[in-house]
Amino acid sequence: TSRLSSADQMRAIHRNVVERKQKRLEEYKTWGRLSTKEMERLAAASVRLDEFYRYFERIPSSAKAVLTAEDDPRVLVRRLADPDRRRTFIDLVREYKLELPMGSRKQLARLVGKDYPAFAELAGRIQLGQRIAIKRSNATRGDRSLVEALAGSTAGFLEGVRRAGFRFSPRTASDVAAQARMDIDMKELARCIELHEVKGVVGRRVGLDAARFSAMKVVDWVTSKGRAQWLKNTIEERLGHGIGLSAERIEELASVRARKVALQQAAGDEIPSAREGLLSLPKRTRWLILVSLLVCIVGITNTMLMSVTDRFTQIATMKCLGAMDGFIMLMFVFEAMFQGVAGSIIGVVIGLFLAMLRGAGSFGGLVFEALPVVDLMAIGGLSFVTGIIVAAVAATWPSWAAARLAPMEAMRVE
Repeated sequence: TSRLSSADQMRAIHRNVVERKQKRLEEYKTWGRLSTKEMERLAAASVRLDEFYRYFERIPSSAKAVLTAEDDPRVLVRRLADPDRRRTFIDLVREYKLELPMGSRKQLARLVGKDYPAFAELAGRIQLGQRIAIKRSNATRGDRSLVEALAGSTAGFLEGVRRAGFRFSPRTASDVAAQARMDIDMKELARCIELHEVKGVVGRRVGLDAARFSAMKVVDWVTSKGRAQWLKNTIEERLGHGIGLSAERIEELASVRARKVALQQAAGDEIPSAREGLLSLPKRTRWLILVSLLVCIVGITNTMLMSVTDRFTQIATMKCLGAMDGFIMLMFVFEAMFQGVAGSIIGVVIGLFLAMLRGAGSFGGLVFEALPVVDLMAIGGLSFVTGIIVAAVAATWPSWAAARLAPMEAMRVE
């Protein structure tokens, strides 16, 4: 609905062009009345701007704060059109001993003096054309709201949207219509629940006093068909007429809301870290991983030392028969690695099972619908290899001690 009510922002246009979203490019070409050559200019300018924006993702955060003066790089690129501002910026870059954006002064001047103005001019034409297209499409829906028009999905409205230049598949239209109908039904259900005649009865049943009462909390309470049926019957009894929603529909609305809440909880409100790998984990988790590895190494080392002590006689016998130090050492290292293989397999299986169990407990069936199989397999493989390496490293010192053992000294030990 946002694209049918307001024009795309410059940031959205840039992202869609860089990602080469074909349907969006067709819309932009129609709305801005752009020629093929102008579309190529838009694409080239967008790619160069993307290179400039990504530069600030690679440099230290302290340098970024100083260079951008706490502004967004999209604001900075406009300000660098001023030669004095650009010279100051270049001096700061050199002070931090960083490479210049775009590689040189000349390329930076071209970006701010030619590429960005070209992008801004073409994107402005696209925005103007989209606003005109929105007015034309809205004219076909009459007095209905946009959500009501989308929920109805009448042929006239959809044809008007298509004639205005919007590109979407029949499946997309069907999905948008279903979502719009759901929004309308949810608002109607919330309105009925908030009515004075209904509020008190429902609040007592759900266990909510006047201060904590809200329609969405009541919807969250609907976790079964029986509760949905009770809510429907109660509302209709208190109002004295039907509400146009079946118990099945109310249960479906509650289920969809529960899924959205679970996804929100899974996504969280924090801004994702720009770091990757181990550094993206919380500090507490990183320390826990390091301590766990240390405990594993100490445990394996202790086990291998006990194994070496118990087999002094065997080591002495092999040395008397001509076994070299390297052979003895490799024998114990390989033994530890085989133990690492077995332990890693068991650990990966148990770890994946516990992770799935915890995910299912927190988010229910959503964890199985959006299961990142490839990522899980990659993490499992990395854990397996790490277990073998840890076992080999931990066995190095006991193996070296066994290899350096003198035959006569070993034979004295029973």
